[in-house]
Amino acid sequence: MRDDIFTSTVDIEFDTVSLDVLSDGVKKTISPASDFRKFTYILGTDEVSDGTFYHQCEQTAELMLGRVQKLDLS
Repeated sequence: MRDDIFTSTVDIEFDTVSLDVLSDGVKKTISPASDFRKFTYILGTDEVSDGTFYHQCEQTAELMLGRVQKLDLS
């Protein structure tokens, strides 16, 4: 599961006490005062249908379940 989460190194630049996230022209500034109950990363610029969203979630869960079940926890 670690490989699914930590897939690459990200170069993060801080601007005073905030973080500017830029993705496909969409900019979001995160600071200590940001509402962290909401997503702090850009999910995308287009809306997707509920069917597509749930289908992708199920595919990802099945992939992760297969990997978790193969872990040697002894």
